[in-house]
Amino acid sequence: MHDSSVTQPSYRFGGVLLALGSVIFIAGTAMYAMLKPELGIPAAESSYNEALQEAVRERTLATRAGRVTFIGDMLVAAAALALLSRRKLERGDLERVGWSLISVSFVPAFVFDSLFGTALPHLAAKAPATFHAFKSWFDVQFAAGNIPFGVGGMATFFADSRSAQPLLPKSIDYLAICVCGLALVGGVGYLLGLFVGWQLNGPMLIAGGLCLGVLGVQIARKES
Repeated sequence: MHDSSVTQPSYRFGGVLLALGSVIFIAGTAMYAMLKPELGIPAAESSYNEALQEAVRERTLATRAGRVTFIGDMLVAAAALALLSRRKLERGDLERVGWSLISVSFVPAFVFDSLFGTALPHLAAKAPATFHAFKSWFDVQFAAGNIPFGVGGMATFFADSRSAQPLLPKSIDYLAICVCGLALVGGVGYLLGLFVGWQLNGPMLIAGGLCLGVLGVQIARKES
């Protein structure tokens, strides 16, 4: 017997939070992009002296980039947690795994973005002897976060493309999967010392944030 009092769960506020967090995240990463890649993106250790000089020259911008992105990190991670119970596929838990990995990917981001927004520019100006060590920590955390972000994003958008009522056109879902896949490759490549790949570790996050923001808008519109 069908119970008409049972309603479908609403994810309006989760979608709104995802869209808002993505906008702030994109704004912050765009500020990172205004800095030289030697500073704002995982780089070769041989370029750390140039990164130090850029941190001294652009201390205000670097601080603002880290702090704004840190706010976006928290909001997107919270949205991913809020959307954990969302299931668009009748079988399997692919989407839940995707949202879980997206949330986990921001754990290292909490570290490196807050570091970039506080201590790193200060160390460059006041204690340059310690800058290289903290820059290396920043780079590793940054690249490591791209791995669960890439896998989680691929799983989430693949689940949408296979759902009975997808929120995005398949072309957008597949584009988002490719973007997240490139971020994954960039993170793995850097951590294993295969290549620096700043084109994969930086710009792909802006594109990935945009895709998440669009998905958030659609969730808020259609699943309220």
